[in-house]
Amino acid sequence: MHHCRLPQEMVDAVLNNLRGADGRKALLTCSQVCHAWLPLSQRNLFRRITFGGDGGRNKRLYQALQSSPHLSKYIRELKVLLPIGGDAFHATCQTLSVILGKLSELQRLTLCGLVWHKLTVDLKQSLHRLLLLSSISFVKLDNMYFVSVDDFANLLRPAQGVTQLSLGFCYLAQEDQGVQGEHEDEPRLNLRERRHLNLLHFYAQQHKFYLYVDCLLGPRSPLEVSHIQTLLIDDLGSPYRPVSKRDGDTLNRLLRAIGSSLKHLQLDVPYNAWDGRPDFDINLEFNSNIKRLHLTNINLMSRNLAWLLRFLLNIATSNQLEHIIFDVKIDGDTFAREDSSVWKQVDRLLARDEDKFRQLQTLDIKLCVEKIECDETI
Repeated sequence: MHHCRLPQEMVDAVLNNLRGADGRKALLTCSQVCHAWLPLSQRNLFRRITFGGDGGRNKRLYQALQSSPHLSKYIRELKVLLPIGGDAFHATCQTLSVILGKLSELQRLTLCGLVWHKLTVDLKQSLHRLLLLSSISFVKLDNMYFVSVDDFANLLRPAQGVTQLSLGFCYLAQEDQGVQGEHEDEPRLNLRERRHLNLLHFYAQQHKFYLYVDCLLGPRSPLEVSHIQTLLIDDLGSPYRPVSKRDGDTLNRLLRAIGSSLKHLQLDVPYNAWDGRPDFDINLEFNSNIKRLHLTNINLMSRNLAWLLRFLLNIATSNQLEHIIFDVKIDGDTFAREDSSVWKQVDRLLARDEDKFRQLQTLDIKLCVEKIECDETI
């Protein structure tokens, strides 16, 4: 058998850059080339794992970890998809519980489609033990169902190393009757007991957005927001659900709690289906260190330019911005008829107010035919 004569650094570079479905097939082949290629091939094969959906794949993963326990140390990112239903649900929960108990080096955890009160006791306990790992720094919850906001808080309470939290659409059955965090007589967790977040990603269109913020800011929150450096707010209003004053007040309370630690703000421009003028302004008087601003979902047809200009003046009053990015949504069929002079006011603002924008280094304006597909940068 011929030995590999390529420098090991070159082999490592090739194996580490194999991505996607084709990359997985290539890694499977590479793992059989020679003994020297096997460990790194396995490390990349098992680095990102998805559990759920495909019962056959779940079974193969379980069998692989049972027969080769060392593979569990290679799993750094885990995505769990666990829709409720079917005769095999309890068996799937049991399999997942066993797999979670084997993970020791996990860094990123995504939970999607879980109905919390339907999970087995063993699976809930396994998730809590998993979150005790100090290696887990990123948690994403998406399409989750909680009976109350306390379930959400209890899920995150064991998290020891979480510094980045992403909350997608999560349904909350709790009625609008206040939450635990609003009671001043509740015992407050010591700051040393709270994990300091440095990144928070919110989908503001999610069900009862304000209750999740109440929970994060409440006295029993396991997470501390005053160290957040990056705040990403998506879906702040839509043609079907205009931004409400409660949404604005909630966002402003969150910004005030974060304070001067905030350095990077990414924000959907609020959309109002009727007149393009949301009935609130975002208050940034407590955020004085923002260096990077990324505004998305700027819709020329929604006439939100007045809000945009007002927001730029507001943020520049207390911040020395260095980088600005605009993602502008356009209708490909009507853009040719749009009057590009609407951006002259933005140009004048950035050019005229030299004191407010004297630290500005880059300004990127991206024209997006769709929100997820930007095809040109001015």
